[in-house]
Amino acid sequence: IVAGRGRYYDPAVVNAFTALLNEINVDTAKEHALRPVELRPGMILAREVVHPQGYELAAAGQIIDRRLIDQLLEIEREEQLMLKVHIKQIARAFTLRDMKKEEPPPRLWKEVALRPSQLKPGMTLNRALRHHDGYLLLNTNYCLDDMVIDQLRQLQAMDETKPMTIYIRVEDRS
Repeated sequence: IVAGRGRYYDPAVVNAFTALLNEINVDTAKEHALRPVELRPGMILAREVVHPQGYELAAAGQIIDRRLIDQLLEIEREEQLMLKVHIKQIARAFTLRDMKKEEPPPRLWKEVALRPSQLKPGMTLNRALRHHDGYLLLNTNYCLDDMVIDQLRQLQAMDETKPMTIYIRVEDRS
């Protein structure tokens, strides 16, 4: 991802991604004991959940889903137990959803509309390219090479009545 910064990926997004990765310290994983009523889908079991009679109800590392929560609640209710479930929690400084809502960063690129005859190797598509019949030719962020450019020129030459417009990403230096 870092190698594709500015060519395939928006530099601002790559910067935010790498900053977030640098803040996550996997070694600070903690676990918390919760009751089944406190569980939420998506939590991860830090330890196996064992019934007081000794059999396993859920394996360590399992991602908790609604079905498991309902099963544990049912066992507690029917057998009048108080189960403890140990879940993992990774401590980190903050997550992106905790950040204040601000204006989105300005786009670091703009686009130009070109014909196949104007294309050069290394240009990046800013929009998906579709054939005039509707099927996908190339996806967004595709980096053009000589072979693909030649094929696009041949396609255009086969039907010159329907001009092909290709939107290319250009770095905004303003």
